[in-house]
Amino acid sequence: INSFAYANLENTNFKNARLWNTDFGSANLTNADLSGADLRSAYLGDADLSNANLSGANLENAVLTNAILDCVGHHICQ
Repeated sequence: INSFAYANLENTNFKNARLWNTDFGSANLTNADLSGADLRSAYLGDADLSNANLSGANLENAVLTNAILDCVGHHICQ
């Protein structure tokens, strides 16, 4: 398992990345580009995905328990 647990990944570009079964627990993914990413079975529990781009991402069996999803999918959030 790849682990980015607790990492600060703000503004990171993971576009079309293969991240299946990756641990992003409690990571800061604010403004991250995860569009088209393969996040099957990824652990995103307690991760901050505020304003992240998840367009076209595969989240099959991903764990999003207590994840912060404010403004996900919105280009402009107020």
